[in-house]
Amino acid sequence: MIQDTIQWWLAVEAIGLIALPTALILFRTLPGRGIAFAKPFGLLLTGYLFWIALTLHVLPNRPGSIVLILLAILAVDYLILRRHWGELREAVESRSTLFVASELVFLVAFFAAAHVKSFIPEINGTEKPMDFLFLNAASSSKFYPPEDPWMSGFDVSYYYFGYVIQAMTGKLAGVSTAIAFNLALAGTAALAAVAAFGLGYELVKGFARASFGAAVAAGIGAILLVAIMGNLEGVLEFGAANGALPDSMADAADVANLAEAPESNAEFPVIGINYPSDQTSFWWWWRATRISPDAGTITEFPFFSFILGDLHPHVMSIPFVLLVAGLGLAFWRRARPLSLATWGESPAFLGLSAVIVGSMGFINTWDLPTFGFLFALLALARNLRELPPLRALQDTATFLMPLAALSVVLYAPFYLGFGSQASGIDAVATGATSPSQAILFWGPLFAVSLPLPVYLLVRDAGARTPTRLLTAANVVVVLVLAWAVLLLAKGGNLNEAISERGINWLVGLFFAASLVATLLALWRAIERRDEDERGVVAVLAMMTTAYLLIFGAELFFVSDVFNSRLNTVFKLYYQAWLLLGVSGAAGGWWLVTRLLDETAPSWRAFRFATSVMAVLLIGGALLYPLGATLSRTEGLAKSPRSLDGLAYTGASTDTAAAKWLHKNADPGERIVEAVGGQYSPAGRISAWTGIPTILGWPGHEKQWGRADDDLAARTQAVKTIYESASLEEVMPILQQYGVTYVVIGSIERAMYAPAGLQKFETGPLTVVFSSGQTIVYRVPPILDPDALAGVATP
Repeated sequence: MIQDTIQWWLAVEAIGLIALPTALILFRTLPGRGIAFAKPFGLLLTGYLFWIALTLHVLPNRPGSIVLILLAILAVDYLILRRHWGELREAVESRSTLFVASELVFLVAFFAAAHVKSFIPEINGTEKPMDFLFLNAASSSKFYPPEDPWMSGFDVSYYYFGYVIQAMTGKLAGVSTAIAFNLALAGTAALAAVAAFGLGYELVKGFARASFGAAVAAGIGAILLVAIMGNLEGVLEFGAANGALPDSMADAADVANLAEAPESNAEFPVIGINYPSDQTSFWWWWRATRISPDAGTITEFPFFSFILGDLHPHVMSIPFVLLVAGLGLAFWRRARPLSLATWGESPAFLGLSAVIVGSMGFINTWDLPTFGFLFALLALARNLRELPPLRALQDTATFLMPLAALSVVLYAPFYLGFGSQASGIDAVATGATSPSQAILFWGPLFAVSLPLPVYLLVRDAGARTPTRLLTAANVVVVLVLAWAVLLLAKGGNLNEAISERGINWLVGLFFAASLVATLLALWRAIERRDEDERGVVAVLAMMTTAYLLIFGAELFFVSDVFNSRLNTVFKLYYQAWLLLGVSGAAGGWWLVTRLLDETAPSWRAFRFATSVMAVLLIGGALLYPLGATLSRTEGLAKSPRSLDGLAYTGASTDTAAAKWLHKNADPGERIVEAVGGQYSPAGRISAWTGIPTILGWPGHEKQWGRADDDLAARTQAVKTIYESASLEEVMPILQQYGVTYVVIGSIERAMYAPAGLQKFETGPLTVVFSSGQTIVYRVPPILDPDALAGVATP
């Protein structure tokens, strides 16, 4: 277990060090030269070259191909070092302490996360089988795009770049995919920590007053807010666990099933309070991500993602979207305005930037609009510092258009084969955020972010002139009018939608006021000539983007198979959490240093009130990760420990069959196994091996844009294969779908009648694996129909 962890760590370290010279040049305008971004940047660059080489059939999917790509990057390093040796040596020497700090952050975070994962490694439950499916597909496919293991004959129709990067790292580290799954989660948590640390550091070190220690402290604060902190629902869970949650408070929280949460007898070793446990309240930690009366809204946040253990795109993307924010910050800090000429001066920067920015659509497509908007906002803010508004807009457009075009071109092979379940934008008519939902989820992050724009607006009358207030308020007005028009266009009843929200309109109003406040503060900060005050522009740009996402989710949602705002709240809130976490840590430091200089009693009272509120709310939000970790790991004492995600299956004959197939099946071969509903054990062999089956989880395939008719036909085909008494009827179906192995295991025996399964015992199919209840038959390539006549169940 420890050897696999070290091998993974060494693989990431090697990739990060190889990418470091390029990162030092690309992020040269940042105070820390982007040292903390080297690992996510290196993984992204190597992953892109690996993916495009396999997509173009230039290289096969082997460890040697990864080594060749790394050697190519080393060759570029040699050219960079020859040209910039003096500059880069000085950059590293003068930032050696930052380098060591970044390495320590990654080391501690990675091994701590791997340690926790060793208590809960099972690739079982929720959507882990789906994630494992994509990881195995990315690992086993000879070339890309990989064939969809749950729908043979079709390429994967999902944003799968994150799985490519993790599978690539696993191959380089020399670990099995069952272990790579858990190390990928630990690595993602560690990369998220180091990227948040780096972004927080770069933001604060850009302030004139900031020392190295202050910037490091802000970086650690960003880690805390982004990757560790939970929300305030955990406070209620601790109250229930200790019998201190009044029924009235539980009812007011309006969280599904919270009122039934029992007391716990799981006690902290040192302090005499109980923490909620799974033994007394099963999966209590799930409720914090379903803060609504019917658990119909997903309010997920990073620490929950890490402790749950689903290797989803929105999780794997965390370090890379922070990398995009760091790239935007680097361009915002450039000495000259940004325009088309910028790329002429640094054409290599265009290619590298397109690889980074364009990756968002391929890792987690939801991130592309959000972080693309943030990147564009930072570019515009840079130009507005020196140029009149119209010229700034023109130059920004000429700067962004080549980047956008190349970002699409570089990832065109993905987009050409991608099918999305999204079908447009709809208006939120019901289910808007309630006051309790807003406080429980957003309380801590609002407490560390909102005081900054409030301080800037109150202190500077020029930031809140009637003209500015009206202009900023018009942004909200336009969005609300667009909501009303869209609602009516979709056939909704405007009066009912307005009355349906009731008191929830206060939440929308608060979110709108927060957006207006940050817009006004950002506007004024761009105009400031004081370098230190102008430094908060990037912080405010992140806050503005976050509040726009939060307010936007009150009005609009992306239409999909869920036909609700569930998925939109999920994805947009997640992005806003990341932005408020980093900007809150950096902006909080700036605000505290300024408030210490204020002597007026009112500002002292403001400093005291905001500081106390932030400390209390963050302290309360830290109860969640503490309790969830202890609960999931049974007090860090659960046994046996492992990083093998399939160890829980023990000596299962189905697992043995999967191992046999993984070892013996040739590329391009396919299987048939049971079809089942979402989250069922059906499709487990294809998920464990990456070998395509006729159909796995139809519900998920529908989410990935598959046609209902095709799904129904395949479901019926599999049923016929297993239940028909005649091989004469079954063989054409097997040949139609290119099936080479028929699996009959515990799931098939439970789902299909024994009479239909017995036909394979008397037919021409060959038994290639047999253990207990599990049999794998080899299908002959072509059979004479006469040989099948009369072959049926006795």
